[in-house]
Amino acid sequence: MPSHDRLCSELGEQLFRSFIGAAPNVYREFKKIAVAGGPRVALHLPQRLFKLPWEVLRDPESPENNFIATTQGGSVFRCDGDGPNPRVIDYPALQPPLHFIFVLSNPSGRFFGTVAPPNSTRDVKFVIVDPASFDKYRTTIRKAKGDNLGFIFIGHGQVSADRIGHIVFIDPIRENIFFHNYAENPRPGWSVVGGVERALRLGFFCACESAWVNEGTDFSNSVVGSTLRRSKSVGYIIGAQTPIDAHAAQIMLGTTLSTIADSTLDLALTEARNYVRAIPVSRTQPYSAFDWWVPVLYTKTTNLQILDRAETSFVAEAVARVPPATAPGISVPLEARPLVQAIARDVTDLLGNGNDANII
Repeated sequence: MPSHDRLCSELGEQLFRSFIGAAPNVYREFKKIAVAGGPRVALHLPQRLFKLPWEVLRDPESPENNFIATTQGGSVFRCDGDGPNPRVIDYPALQPPLHFIFVLSNPSGRFFGTVAPPNSTRDVKFVIVDPASFDKYRTTIRKAKGDNLGFIFIGHGQVSADRIGHIVFIDPIRENIFFHNYAENPRPGWSVVGGVERALRLGFFCACESAWVNEGTDFSNSVVGSTLRRSKSVGYIIGAQTPIDAHAAQIMLGTTLSTIADSTLDLALTEARNYVRAIPVSRTQPYSAFDWWVPVLYTKTTNLQILDRAETSFVAEAVARVPPATAPGISVPLEARPLVQAIARDVTDLLGNGNDANII
């Protein structure tokens, strides 16, 4: 097993033992549904636990190198345990086509990479923002055709001194009659929806730190969290919890969007993760295949059917509540390195709060 996958396995197994295996009723539901394929795991988490790499969740009893988020028919996605109940919020499936406003931002001094939009189909179409300035984005989204819209931002993300997540647009500056310089223009992540009159349903942030949460940046101030909080129409956002390679972003985006016409969003992302894992490691692309776990799917609802012609394998939820009374007696294994021990302790606190682990 490659060393990177071995580390992911260690982290994933610790998270599994602490969050699912340590609560017998949750574990029983997991095993029962796993027999039929998958399962699809909706994590209803308090925001302070969003910093953990839940996408590497792995059942220690599963075959080697097998993760829930890459298993056929399986997925891992996150719901805000501190927000409205996602089981009672519904976003009806949309009539295709879904038009995406596509932004690829490459400042002159900090080139992200070349990521072309996927080919338009009858179900999913793309409108390119060129140049990738904030003003051009606002103009493009105002003039976009169709009622069903989404956005894609590919470029750099960063956290400011006041701990607010930003995405970096560009400002074209003419150097001479032939060339432009492209200066950085950071904007708060929520600027993609703030003041926008058009209803956006789905968003992608292929930008480093766009889904990053740590001790310094809470979820509500992150790029993803602030966007979800400020928009009533956006139901789903995929963001990057660490920097992502441009080649991996290209494959992830293309596979996910080509699949959502015939699947649910979470299962489309699972297929994309496997395509990224299959990237051959080379001297020029040494890290692309490792980026399968970087994208994070946050959703306001447990209904992840985006287009109304998609086939959905969604079944009724099996809700397994962790009884608070059992938490003090739970013994969490701490046989690994300090990072894993910190994860295990934090998840033990979660069990004591009586949060749900929903196995779909």
